[in-house]
Amino acid sequence: MMRVHHITNDYSLQRGGAQRIIRALHAGLGGAGIESRIRGLLAQEDDDLDGARSLGLKTPYRPAAAAGIYRYLRAGVGPADLVHAHLFPPNFYLSALKLAGAVPCRMICTEHSTSNRRRRHPIGKWIDAVTYAGFDRIVAISEGAGAELAGWKPGLADKTVVIRNGARLRFDRFTERGSRERPVIVSIGRLHRIKNYRNALRAVALLDDLDFRYRIAGEGTEAGPLRELCRELGLESRVEFLGYVPEPSDLLAAGDLFLIPSHWEGFGLAAVEAMNAGLPVVASDVPGLREIVAGEPPCGILVDPDSPAAIAAGLRQLLLSPELRLQYGKNAFARSGEHGEARMVAEYLDLYRSYIT
Repeated sequence: MMRVHHITNDYSLQRGGAQRIIRALHAGLGGAGIESRIRGLLAQEDDDLDGARSLGLKTPYRPAAAAGIYRYLRAGVGPADLVHAHLFPPNFYLSALKLAGAVPCRMICTEHSTSNRRRRHPIGKWIDAVTYAGFDRIVAISEGAGAELAGWKPGLADKTVVIRNGARLRFDRFTERGSRERPVIVSIGRLHRIKNYRNALRAVALLDDLDFRYRIAGEGTEAGPLRELCRELGLESRVEFLGYVPEPSDLLAAGDLFLIPSHWEGFGLAAVEAMNAGLPVVASDVPGLREIVAGEPPCGILVDPDSPAAIAAGLRQLLLSPELRLQYGKNAFARSGEHGEARMVAEYLDLYRSYIT
């Protein structure tokens, strides 16, 4: 039987889009008759997935992490298998082990982002010379992620292929919404600095002449500072922090527009899920998001994530026009159909089968 081994930091649904993609691939492989295993490095709350196991570490940046991957390769991976690496540092460890002759099979990795700290560090290119060298193929989750990687390491272009991420499309028809007196803005994502919620709150503060609510779903290290900023800006009456929402369908259906102000996004699964719910989008004009939201017919407004005034202007345009929200929302729902999980899984299956014998 074919076997694919996903090696990653973690596979918790509470921690990001990469983890959701890993789980979708894991399920899709099982449905296609290919054995799938997941090995994570970090301890996590929802470690209850069949075929998945965590090493239970506190950090992936320790020798124990690399040693754990090595032991797993020795015990459970055969020459006819395929290893699929996700995220840093697992892809660094696996590439180094492959270069040292310790990986018995073919390997691919997925590039899940358009940016990372290594690309801003003086020795980043040296680190990534090892990070990608051991892989037979690199999968970029968007055209933007592929272009940014090629700009960083031009020599990788020939072995990089784009397989756009796929979102879970919960709605099979457009969600009709009335014209509420108090529209609801929704954001979903980790409370992390790269998600740029600080500028989102500053933008909301510039709209004090309008009546609306802003609901933010997610948890993370920025929770405390964001709540404090909310108090400083006098936004307690219109901003609600919901924490982690495992099933966001009701939240999206009850919203009127979606805000994703990230400094960068490899793809933007949350944006696609909001579009599938028929929500017009105000999104950062960055690679990854740009290729989802831009185009004709329009389904959202792209804004400068570093400018609260620009974010506020995009929100104002949609808040003031129920007709524009309706038209953009219909366009968004139609476009979301291009970005479903089934299409993504099928493309990965084609890639896996080309390597597994």
